[in-house]
Amino acid sequence: MDDRDSRAMLFAVGKHLAPFQHDHVMTHFYATRRSSQEGDLLIRLRSLDVVSHDRVQAFARDAGIPSQELPAILNGLSQSGLLEVVTDARGTLIEVRERIFTEQAVFRTIASRFENYNPEPVERAVIPLLDLLSRLPLSDAEAIARIVREGFDEETVRRALQLQEGFKLLRRRHVSDLGLTLVYNDYLWGHKIPSLERVLAGLRERETDYLLALSEEVRGVQGRAVSSLTAAPPHLVDMAVHTGFVGHSNHRDAFQSRDDLHVQPPVPWPTSRCCCRARCLGYC
Repeated sequence: MDDRDSRAMLFAVGKHLAPFQHDHVMTHFYATRRSSQEGDLLIRLRSLDVVSHDRVQAFARDAGIPSQELPAILNGLSQSGLLEVVTDARGTLIEVRERIFTEQAVFRTIASRFENYNPEPVERAVIPLLDLLSRLPLSDAEAIARIVREGFDEETVRRALQLQEGFKLLRRRHVSDLGLTLVYNDYLWGHKIPSLERVLAGLRERETDYLLALSEEVRGVQGRAVSSLTAAPPHLVDMAVHTGFVGHSNHRDAFQSRDDLHVQPPVPWPTSRCCCRARCLGYC
């Protein structure tokens, strides 16, 4: 998975988890929640230049950071170069000077802070699982096998799937006539899964590989002709278009060839300009 996507997804998961009860189960997501809160604070500070002590505290509370923990968090964030923390001789915060020029700089810092919080293996498995299931709904066995190949043990991946289902980061759909259950990201696939379930459940491994590659390719070729897609054989590209797996637009009343179809953007992850000012997986 591209680092840029994984950093943004890490932030998204943390924002999504915020409304849930903070019980013993939520401790499995400690690094995700805390680094996401710090990213939320950075986004609130962005473009404000010099921010007073009182405003910093207010922004921190809005992000879910208590004042008792704020000094340590600001110290950690200042090491990224995005913030300069100004204190008096006693170490009391006077103001913060921000140097946050891009959203990607925030996401890079979130990823770094995530590592600083020493996430458990189960927590580490969540992001690659989310990325995989955002590209293509899969059976449990298929999803587990593919993440295990990335270096995680099977029990860890199974636990990560259970946690994601518990926190509504993924859903399941049983395909009764094929005796198979698909797991998928509801925000990205929920509106398509009824029409795709039988096709996806019947895929062989090689066809699954092709569709995963095609999903990755589509992310970067929005607006180009469907005929330009090369990650899968033409017959699979045609199947993907006609079943709705690949969105497309037809700029003519009728089309004679695949050159008349143009790739449309997939349903995007919400940007940091949604109502909660952060990526929220559409559940905001």
